[in-house]
Amino acid sequence: MDIEIQSLHDFLQSVRVNQTKKIEMYKAEIEQNKKTIKRQDKLIVDLQQRNEVSMNEMNRTQEQISLKNRTNDKLQLKMKEMSDQRAFFCGTISNLEDRIGTYRSYL
Repeated sequence: MDIEIQSLHDFLQSVRVNQTKKIEMYKAEIEQNKKTIKRQDKLIVDLQQRNEVSMNEMNRTQEQISLKNRTNDKLQLKMKEMSDQRAFFCGTISNLEDRIGTYRSYL
């Protein structure tokens, strides 16, 4: 009976040792996972900040493009207006030259 009790005691002790080792291993794995999660969280925050900076730069660039397009549109309108004025003045000058020619022919 003492041998059986000692055998059971030894078995129970070996199970405790094995379970303690497993528990320590799982605790170490959990700590490692916590560190990994913390690193990943930092990476995510960093990527979010970079994304925000990129979005701000993209918005700024889009605003600059819009401003350039509006400026180009204004310049094109001004060029069209000046071209129309030039055509009008050329027509007026031609008309005046014709009148002067007619007037001179009367003299």
